[in-house]
Amino acid sequence: MSVKRSGAPHPAETRAIAQRSGLTVQQFAEAKRLPLEFLEELELRDNNYHGNPAIEIPYQSEDGVEIATRIRLSVDGTDKFRWKSGDKVNLYGLDRLAAAAEEGHIAIVEGESDAITLWLKNWPAIGLPGATTWNEKWADLFEGFKTIYVVIEPDKGGKAMLAWIEKSKLKDRIRFVRIEGFKDPSDLYLADPDRFDECWQAALDAATTVEEEQARRRKLARAELWHTCKHIAKSDDILEKFGLTLRANGFAGDLSGAKLLFLAVTSRLLDRPVSVVVKGLSAGGKNFLVNEVLRFFPGQAAKLMTSMSPMVLAYSKESLVHRMLVFSEAAALKSKFAVYLLRSLLSEGFIHHETVVNKKGEFDVQVIHRDGPTGFIATTTLVKLDKELETRLVTVNIEDTPQQTAAILLAQARNDREKEFDFAAWHALQDLLALGPLEVKIPFAVALAQLIHPAAARLHRDHQTLRSLISVHSLLHRARRSRSADKRFVLATLDDYEAVRALYVAQITEGVEKSVSKELRETVDAVANAKSRFGISITDLANILNLHTSSVSRRLEVAIDRGYLRNSETRPGFPANITVGDPLPEEVEILPSRERLARHYQAWLQAKEKPTR
Repeated sequence: MSVKRSGAPHPAETRAIAQRSGLTVQQFAEAKRLPLEFLEELELRDNNYHGNPAIEIPYQSEDGVEIATRIRLSVDGTDKFRWKSGDKVNLYGLDRLAAAAEEGHIAIVEGESDAITLWLKNWPAIGLPGATTWNEKWADLFEGFKTIYVVIEPDKGGKAMLAWIEKSKLKDRIRFVRIEGFKDPSDLYLADPDRFDECWQAALDAATTVEEEQARRRKLARAELWHTCKHIAKSDDILEKFGLTLRANGFAGDLSGAKLLFLAVTSRLLDRPVSVVVKGLSAGGKNFLVNEVLRFFPGQAAKLMTSMSPMVLAYSKESLVHRMLVFSEAAALKSKFAVYLLRSLLSEGFIHHETVVNKKGEFDVQVIHRDGPTGFIATTTLVKLDKELETRLVTVNIEDTPQQTAAILLAQARNDREKEFDFAAWHALQDLLALGPLEVKIPFAVALAQLIHPAAARLHRDHQTLRSLISVHSLLHRARRSRSADKRFVLATLDDYEAVRALYVAQITEGVEKSVSKELRETVDAVANAKSRFGISITDLANILNLHTSSVSRRLEVAIDRGYLRNSETRPGFPANITVGDPLPEEVEILPSRERLARHYQAWLQAKEKPTR
């Protein structure tokens, strides 16, 4: 119902009172158009605060005993209230609860003036002294009420109200009241006191449930976020746009690794997030890469850690649901138990830890449960991490070539970074994705599984990672993807597979030891071509490869660990003599090409649709 303000003073006009020094009951009555006699009945009284006039508002218990006093300093402004020293926050109007229960309904409003206004007009109400002050122990006071109206104001207070209501046991009985065009009941009353009852009843009649309010807010949030990020969300290739933005901000590293990391961080929204370890030399740019990618995500997407106690993952109260744990150095995971907890979190999607505690001399079992799903990102100079943890991670290697170093130096000299670049649209894209839908169906999943070369048991996990990457790429492009008939699923396409395959095929093939990186093959070939039966030194190999000895040493560590090279010098302290070891593996196609998958998928569909005799 629309309401036009009467000839009475607009609330803004009454704010002149707030500019005076202090506040009296008379001034408060004039500003809120409340009878002075009624305020005196409620025992509002004049006092002073630090030498300025102020009013005291008594809070009474259910049996009418004064239990707290709130001091009001002004009608308006950001600094309006104080509690009397030693008093605890409570509800305003507890002494009216019994009478209100006979009505079967009550309104919870923010602040005393709204409650007083409703009382004046004989409407049952109780005041919450602040949107964030709710204490769930108060819920028991409302057992006798069938319907509990909560006024949602159009500001941050309204969001705060919704936050506690969603967790309250009163949730199913609560109805949200919104007064279109007005901030609160007092504002509505000031506009037209004579029509207040009619308009307030209309607002109650239009009240919505918690579910309806949540849906409404999601719809509004979705529209606002879409407006902010639609130029990205409608793109044919969001990863390409991401790469161009990285380059525009002075990033000179490998874009493939950055894109894979971007997909991994986005996958935190899935039930099975993708976890990543970034490996490379010290000062090679590992943390720079991670930090640059994280700029594209809202702050709550990741929790950054430099070190931690072994038991933090079990005992911390901070939510890990749909977040990425980011370690600036994997060596911080020194404890085997911490690694075990992390592996459980990544694989099972939760931590369930039982321990024994001593309570006043008696031992008791304490159960600690932390929900995921949670993803993990770490950087390290190590060639290998914990063996069991490593199989749960996608590896991104930082290039160590002179060409890469030259590109970084040039980018630093140009200082191309847009320091004030606004990532709001990218953050909005992530927030929009989080609103759902988040379920993806991969129509060609069976055909793909049939074509993957079953080279090693670790493909069980790699296949799950592949599916997650395809799903998250599809979600990123869901504005351009079809939906299932029931609208529940986003349908992945072969475009999603092709984009993921280009980024992930090398990691999955090397993981099952059916291929080696270009850098590793180059290193092994250099040793073989030296044709020295006594071996070659690291220094000589560095000269041949035109690399720093630190880069060569790291490559050798990988090659020797895999058996492709050997160090024939076993004496401690003597220079290494590198010789050829086992032959490099023959290249095997672990993941099918897009074309091969498309043909097999069509054949699979035809076979599926062919009637059986």
